[in-house]
Amino acid sequence: MDIEMLEFRSISMQAVRSFLSSNGFLEVDTPALSPSLIPESCLEVFKSEYIKPYKNESVPLFLTPSPEVYIKELIARHKRSFFQLSKCYRNLESVGHLHSPEFTMLEYYTVDEDYNFSIEITKKLLLYMAGKLKDSPLISFENIEILKKGFLIKTVQELFEEYAHFSLKKEHSKEALFAHAKELQPSLILDFENLTQSSLYDMIFVHAIEANLPKDRLTLVIDYPQFSSCLAREKRLNDGWVVKERWELYGNGIELCNCYTEERDSKKIDEYFAREEKIKDESAIVKHPAIKAFGSICEKMPLCSGVAMGFDRLLMFLSGRKDISSVLPFPLNI
Repeated sequence: MDIEMLEFRSISMQAVRSFLSSNGFLEVDTPALSPSLIPESCLEVFKSEYIKPYKNESVPLFLTPSPEVYIKELIARHKRSFFQLSKCYRNLESVGHLHSPEFTMLEYYTVDEDYNFSIEITKKLLLYMAGKLKDSPLISFENIEILKKGFLIKTVQELFEEYAHFSLKKEHSKEALFAHAKELQPSLILDFENLTQSSLYDMIFVHAIEANLPKDRLTLVIDYPQFSSCLAREKRLNDGWVVKERWELYGNGIELCNCYTEERDSKKIDEYFAREEKIKDESAIVKHPAIKAFGSICEKMPLCSGVAMGFDRLLMFLSGRKDISSVLPFPLNI
Protein backbone atom coordinates (compact mmCIF):
# COMPACT_ATOMS: atom_id res chain seq x y z
CA MET A 1 0.00 0.00 0.00
CA ASP A 2 1.30 3.47 -0.88
CA ILE A 3 1.85 6.09 1.82
CA GLU A 4 -1.05 8.23 0.56
CA MET A 5 -3.57 5.44 1.23
CA LEU A 6 -2.03 4.73 4.65
CA GLU A 7 -2.56 8.41 5.48
CA PHE A 8 -6.09 8.33 4.02
CA ARG A 9 -6.96 5.31 6.16
CA SER A 10 -5.43 6.86 9.28
CA ILE A 11 -7.28 10.19 8.86
CA SER A 12 -10.52 8.26 8.33
CA MET A 13 -10.07 6.26 11.54
CA GLN A 14 -9.23 9.42 13.49
CA ALA A 15 -12.32 11.14 12.05
CA VAL A 16 -14.60 8.26 13.07
CA ARG A 17 -13.25 8.29 16.62
CA SER A 18 -13.44 12.07 16.91
CA PHE A 19 -17.00 12.32 15.56
CA LEU A 20 -18.51 9.46 17.54
CA SER A 21 -16.72 10.35 20.79
CA SER A 22 -17.90 13.97 20.54
CA ASN A 23 -21.47 12.71 19.99
CA GLY A 24 -21.63 10.73 23.20
CA PHE A 25 -20.43 7.29 22.05
CA LEU A 26 -17.89 5.43 24.19
CA GLU A 27 -15.25 3.47 22.28
CA VAL A 28 -14.77 -0.13 23.43
CA ASP A 29 -12.39 -2.94 22.58
CA THR A 30 -14.06 -6.35 22.72
CA PRO A 31 -12.53 -9.84 22.28
CA ALA A 32 -11.46 -11.21 18.91
CA LEU A 33 -11.51 -14.77 20.30
CA SER A 34 -14.63 -16.32 21.79
CA PRO A 35 -15.60 -19.81 23.01
CA SER A 36 -19.11 -19.36 21.56
CA LEU A 37 -20.73 -17.20 18.89
CA ILE A 38 -24.07 -16.02 17.59
CA PRO A 39 -25.32 -18.75 15.21
CA GLU A 40 -25.56 -17.10 11.78
CA SER A 41 -26.42 -19.40 8.90
CA CYS A 42 -25.30 -16.82 6.33
CA LEU A 43 -21.61 -17.03 7.26
CA GLU A 44 -18.78 -19.36 8.25
CA VAL A 45 -16.21 -18.67 10.97
CA PHE A 46 -12.56 -19.38 11.73
CA LYS A 47 -11.65 -21.93 14.39
CA SER A 48 -8.61 -21.78 16.65
CA GLU A 49 -7.74 -23.23 20.05
CA TYR A 50 -6.21 -22.31 23.36
CA ILE A 51 -3.65 -24.87 24.56
CA LYS A 52 -3.46 -24.99 28.34
CA PRO A 53 0.12 -25.03 29.63
CA TYR A 54 1.30 -28.18 31.37
CA LYS A 55 -2.10 -29.89 31.00
CA ASN A 56 -1.90 -31.28 27.49
CA GLU A 57 -5.45 -30.15 26.71
CA SER A 58 -6.98 -27.48 24.53
CA VAL A 59 -10.12 -25.34 24.40
CA PRO A 60 -11.73 -24.50 21.03
CA LEU A 61 -11.93 -20.77 20.33
CA PHE A 62 -13.40 -18.89 17.37
CA LEU A 63 -12.53 -15.60 15.71
CA THR A 64 -15.46 -13.21 16.04
CA PRO A 65 -17.26 -12.26 12.80
CA SER A 66 -18.45 -9.03 14.50
CA PRO A 67 -18.27 -7.40 17.96
CA GLU A 68 -22.09 -7.39 18.26
CA VAL A 69 -22.54 -9.91 21.03
CA TYR A 70 -20.07 -8.24 23.39
CA ILE A 71 -21.27 -4.69 22.68
CA LYS A 72 -24.87 -5.69 23.37
CA GLU A 73 -23.81 -7.19 26.68
CA LEU A 74 -22.18 -3.86 27.57
CA ILE A 75 -25.31 -1.94 26.52
CA ALA A 76 -27.49 -4.21 28.67
CA ARG A 77 -25.21 -3.64 31.64
CA HIS A 78 -24.38 0.06 31.35
CA LYS A 79 -27.18 1.60 29.22
CA ARG A 80 -24.66 3.62 27.19
CA SER A 81 -24.04 4.26 23.49
CA PHE A 82 -20.90 2.44 22.30
CA PHE A 83 -18.80 2.06 19.18
CA GLN A 84 -15.92 -0.11 18.03
CA LEU A 85 -13.55 -0.13 15.06
CA SER A 86 -12.35 -3.71 14.92
CA LYS A 87 -10.96 -6.49 12.80
CA CYS A 88 -13.58 -9.10 11.98
CA TYR A 89 -13.17 -12.54 10.45
CA ARG A 90 -15.42 -14.50 8.14
CA ASN A 91 -14.44 -17.80 6.59
CA LEU A 92 -15.49 -19.06 3.17
CA GLU A 93 -15.49 -15.47 1.86
CA SER A 94 -14.27 -14.99 -1.66
CA VAL A 95 -11.01 -13.03 -1.82
CA GLY A 96 -12.17 -10.55 -4.44
CA HIS A 97 -12.81 -6.91 -5.20
CA LEU A 98 -15.50 -6.55 -2.48
CA HIS A 99 -14.59 -9.22 0.09
CA SER A 100 -11.73 -10.13 2.39
CA PRO A 101 -11.85 -12.86 5.07
CA GLU A 102 -10.22 -10.36 7.45
CA PHE A 103 -11.74 -6.89 7.31
CA THR A 104 -12.41 -3.81 9.41
CA MET A 105 -15.90 -3.19 10.77
CA LEU A 106 -17.26 -0.06 12.41
CA GLU A 107 -20.21 -0.73 14.71
CA TYR A 108 -22.02 2.00 16.63
CA TYR A 109 -25.06 1.55 18.86
CA THR A 110 -27.23 4.46 20.01
CA VAL A 111 -29.36 3.94 23.12
CA ASP A 112 -32.82 5.49 23.50
CA GLU A 113 -33.09 5.92 19.71
CA ASP A 114 -34.44 3.91 16.77
CA TYR A 115 -33.28 3.33 13.20
CA ASN A 116 -34.51 6.76 12.05
CA PHE A 117 -32.01 8.48 14.33
CA SER A 118 -29.23 6.27 12.95
CA ILE A 119 -29.96 7.58 9.45
CA GLU A 120 -29.23 11.12 10.59
CA ILE A 121 -26.12 10.29 12.65
CA THR A 122 -24.73 8.26 9.73
CA LYS A 123 -25.24 11.18 7.30
CA LYS A 124 -23.39 13.50 9.68
CA LEU A 125 -20.58 10.97 10.21
CA LEU A 126 -19.96 10.54 6.47
CA LEU A 127 -20.00 14.30 5.83
CA TYR A 128 -17.62 14.83 8.74
CA MET A 129 -15.22 12.24 7.34
CA ALA A 130 -15.42 13.83 3.89
CA GLY A 131 -14.52 17.20 5.41
CA LYS A 132 -11.47 15.77 7.17
CA LEU A 133 -10.34 14.08 3.92
CA LYS A 134 -10.97 17.04 1.57
CA ASP A 135 -7.25 17.84 1.16
CA SER A 136 -6.20 14.25 0.50
CA PRO A 137 -4.96 13.59 -3.06
CA LEU A 138 -6.96 10.36 -2.99
CA ILE A 139 -10.39 11.83 -2.30
CA SER A 140 -13.01 11.09 -4.96
CA PHE A 141 -14.65 14.46 -5.66
CA GLU A 142 -17.27 12.68 -7.77
CA ASN A 143 -18.34 10.49 -4.86
CA ILE A 144 -18.17 13.37 -2.39
CA GLU A 145 -20.66 15.23 -4.59
CA ILE A 146 -22.86 12.12 -4.51
CA LEU A 147 -22.60 12.14 -0.70
CA LYS A 148 -23.56 15.82 -0.53
CA LYS A 149 -26.81 15.08 -2.41
CA GLY A 150 -27.98 13.17 0.66
CA PHE A 151 -29.58 9.74 0.82
CA LEU A 152 -32.17 8.57 -1.68
CA ILE A 153 -34.54 6.71 0.66
CA LYS A 154 -36.58 3.86 -0.83
CA THR A 155 -38.66 1.21 0.91
CA VAL A 156 -38.18 -2.42 -0.04
CA GLN A 157 -41.77 -2.44 -1.31
CA GLU A 158 -41.09 0.54 -3.62
CA LEU A 159 -37.96 -1.10 -5.00
CA PHE A 160 -39.73 -4.40 -5.72
CA GLU A 161 -42.41 -2.57 -7.66
CA GLU A 162 -39.82 -0.53 -9.56
CA TYR A 163 -37.25 -3.20 -10.42
CA ALA A 164 -38.84 -6.63 -9.82
CA HIS A 165 -42.20 -5.43 -11.22
CA PHE A 166 -44.47 -6.94 -8.61
CA SER A 167 -45.95 -5.97 -5.27
CA LEU A 168 -44.26 -7.71 -2.38
CA LYS A 169 -47.28 -6.92 -0.21
CA LYS A 170 -49.56 -8.83 -2.57
CA GLU A 171 -47.20 -11.59 -3.72
CA HIS A 172 -45.01 -12.70 -0.86
CA SER A 173 -45.98 -16.35 -0.38
CA LYS A 174 -43.25 -18.90 -0.92
CA GLU A 175 -45.02 -20.08 -4.09
CA ALA A 176 -45.24 -16.54 -5.53
CA LEU A 177 -41.62 -15.72 -4.71
CA PHE A 178 -40.46 -19.01 -6.22
CA ALA A 179 -42.27 -18.19 -9.47
CA HIS A 180 -40.70 -14.71 -9.64
CA ALA A 181 -37.23 -16.09 -8.84
CA LYS A 182 -37.54 -18.61 -11.68
CA GLU A 183 -38.70 -15.86 -14.03
CA LEU A 184 -35.73 -13.66 -13.14
CA GLN A 185 -33.15 -16.44 -13.33
CA PRO A 186 -34.58 -19.28 -15.44
CA SER A 187 -31.19 -20.98 -15.69
CA LEU A 188 -30.96 -21.47 -11.93
CA ILE A 189 -31.80 -24.91 -10.59
CA LEU A 190 -34.11 -24.14 -7.68
CA ASP A 191 -35.32 -26.77 -5.23
CA PHE A 192 -38.66 -25.53 -3.92
CA GLU A 193 -38.68 -27.84 -0.90
CA ASN A 194 -35.27 -26.77 0.37
CA LEU A 195 -35.80 -23.04 -0.10
CA THR A 196 -37.43 -20.72 2.43
CA GLN A 197 -39.57 -17.66 1.89
CA SER A 198 -36.67 -15.57 3.21
CA SER A 199 -34.05 -17.16 0.93
CA LEU A 200 -36.24 -16.65 -2.15
CA TYR A 201 -36.76 -13.02 -1.16
CA ASP A 202 -32.98 -12.60 -0.78
CA MET A 203 -32.41 -14.14 -4.20
CA ILE A 204 -34.80 -11.72 -5.90
CA PHE A 205 -33.40 -8.77 -3.97
CA VAL A 206 -29.82 -9.52 -5.10
CA HIS A 207 -30.66 -10.15 -8.76
CA ALA A 208 -33.43 -7.64 -9.38
CA ILE A 209 -32.91 -4.88 -6.82
CA GLU A 210 -29.30 -4.67 -5.66
CA ALA A 211 -27.93 -4.96 -9.20
CA ASN A 212 -30.07 -2.04 -10.41
CA LEU A 213 -29.69 0.52 -7.63
CA PRO A 214 -28.69 3.97 -8.95
CA LYS A 215 -24.97 4.69 -9.15
CA ASP A 216 -25.33 8.48 -8.87
CA ARG A 217 -26.90 8.49 -5.38
CA LEU A 218 -26.30 6.95 -2.00
CA THR A 219 -29.39 4.77 -1.73
CA LEU A 220 -30.87 3.87 1.64
CA VAL A 221 -33.13 0.80 1.47
CA ILE A 222 -35.57 0.77 4.39
CA ASP A 223 -38.38 -1.28 5.95
CA TYR A 224 -37.69 -4.93 5.19
CA PRO A 225 -40.53 -7.49 5.08
CA GLN A 226 -41.50 -9.26 8.28
CA PHE A 227 -40.34 -12.64 6.95
CA SER A 228 -36.80 -11.45 6.15
CA SER A 229 -34.25 -13.12 8.39
CA CYS A 230 -32.90 -10.54 10.85
CA LEU A 231 -33.22 -9.48 14.48
CA ALA A 232 -34.79 -6.06 13.90
CA ARG A 233 -37.87 -4.74 15.70
CA GLU A 234 -41.14 -5.06 13.83
CA LYS A 235 -43.75 -2.37 13.19
CA ARG A 236 -47.14 -2.32 11.49
CA LEU A 237 -47.69 0.32 8.81
CA ASN A 238 -50.96 2.18 8.33
CA ASP A 239 -52.04 -0.26 5.59
CA GLY A 240 -51.46 -3.26 7.88
CA TRP A 241 -48.21 -4.39 6.22
CA VAL A 242 -45.68 -5.49 8.88
CA VAL A 243 -42.05 -4.56 8.31
CA LYS A 244 -38.78 -4.83 10.18
CA GLU A 245 -37.09 -1.62 11.24
CA ARG A 246 -33.97 -2.16 9.19
CA TRP A 247 -32.09 -0.19 6.56
CA GLU A 248 -29.05 -0.76 4.40
CA LEU A 249 -26.99 1.94 2.69
CA TYR A 250 -25.60 1.41 -0.82
CA GLY A 251 -22.98 3.46 -2.64
CA ASN A 252 -22.21 2.75 -6.29
CA GLY A 253 -24.42 -0.32 -5.90
CA ILE A 254 -22.24 -1.70 -3.07
CA GLU A 255 -23.62 -2.32 0.43
CA LEU A 256 -21.80 -0.05 2.87
CA CYS A 257 -23.72 -0.54 6.09
CA ASN A 258 -26.65 -2.25 7.77
CA CYS A 259 -28.83 -0.91 10.59
CA TYR A 260 -31.55 -2.31 12.89
CA THR A 261 -33.73 -0.97 15.62
CA GLU A 262 -32.53 -3.85 17.77
CA GLU A 263 -35.00 -6.56 18.76
CA ARG A 264 -35.30 -6.87 22.55
CA ASP A 265 -38.04 -9.48 22.87
CA SER A 266 -36.21 -12.43 24.46
CA LYS A 267 -38.70 -15.00 23.14
CA LYS A 268 -38.32 -13.82 19.53
CA ILE A 269 -34.52 -13.70 19.88
CA ASP A 270 -34.24 -17.18 21.36
CA GLU A 271 -36.59 -18.62 18.73
CA TYR A 272 -34.54 -16.98 15.97
CA PHE A 273 -31.32 -18.36 17.44
CA ALA A 274 -32.82 -21.84 17.71
CA ARG A 275 -33.71 -21.79 13.98
CA GLU A 276 -30.28 -20.50 13.01
CA GLU A 277 -28.51 -23.00 15.27
CA LYS A 278 -30.43 -25.87 13.67
CA ILE A 279 -29.39 -24.72 10.19
CA LYS A 280 -25.77 -24.35 11.31
CA ASP A 281 -25.76 -27.82 12.87
CA GLU A 282 -26.98 -29.30 9.59
CA SER A 283 -24.93 -27.34 7.09
CA ALA A 284 -22.00 -25.46 8.63
CA ILE A 285 -18.48 -26.44 7.62
CA VAL A 286 -17.03 -24.98 10.81
CA LYS A 287 -19.33 -25.79 13.72
CA HIS A 288 -19.24 -23.78 16.93
CA PRO A 289 -21.16 -23.57 20.23
CA ALA A 290 -23.91 -20.95 20.21
CA ILE A 291 -24.19 -18.13 22.73
CA LYS A 292 -26.70 -19.21 25.35
CA ALA A 293 -29.54 -17.10 26.76
CA PHE A 294 -28.72 -14.16 24.49
CA GLY A 295 -32.37 -13.15 24.57
CA SER A 296 -32.16 -12.52 28.30
CA ILE A 297 -29.20 -10.18 27.68
CA CYS A 298 -30.96 -8.24 24.91
CA GLU A 299 -34.17 -7.76 26.89
CA LYS A 300 -32.16 -5.79 29.44
CA MET A 301 -31.08 -3.29 26.78
CA PRO A 302 -32.88 0.04 26.48
CA LEU A 303 -34.34 1.01 23.10
CA CYS A 304 -31.32 0.82 20.84
CA SER A 305 -30.32 1.23 17.19
CA GLY A 306 -27.17 -0.43 15.85
CA VAL A 307 -25.21 0.21 12.65
CA ALA A 308 -22.59 -2.14 11.20
CA MET A 309 -20.46 -0.42 8.55
CA GLY A 310 -17.91 -2.08 6.30
CA PHE A 311 -15.08 0.37 6.93
CA ASP A 312 -12.90 -0.85 4.04
CA ARG A 313 -15.81 -0.53 1.62
CA LEU A 314 -16.47 2.98 2.88
CA LEU A 315 -12.84 3.87 2.12
CA MET A 316 -13.35 2.47 -1.37
CA PHE A 317 -16.30 4.80 -1.86
CA LEU A 318 -14.56 7.89 -0.45
CA SER A 319 -11.46 7.30 -2.57
CA GLY A 320 -13.24 6.03 -5.67
CA ARG A 321 -11.34 2.74 -5.59
CA LYS A 322 -12.91 -0.35 -7.18
CA ASP A 323 -11.02 -3.10 -5.35
CA ILE A 324 -10.95 -3.70 -1.60
CA SER A 325 -7.33 -4.84 -1.74
CA SER A 326 -6.33 -1.30 -2.74
CA VAL A 327 -7.45 0.10 0.65
CA LEU A 328 -6.03 -2.71 2.82
CA PRO A 329 -2.50 -2.26 4.23
CA PHE A 330 -1.79 -5.98 3.75
CA PRO A 331 -4.38 -7.66 1.52
CA LEU A 332 -4.62 -11.41 1.83
CA ASN A 333 -2.74 -12.82 -1.14
CA ILE A 334 -3.84 -16.45 -1.46
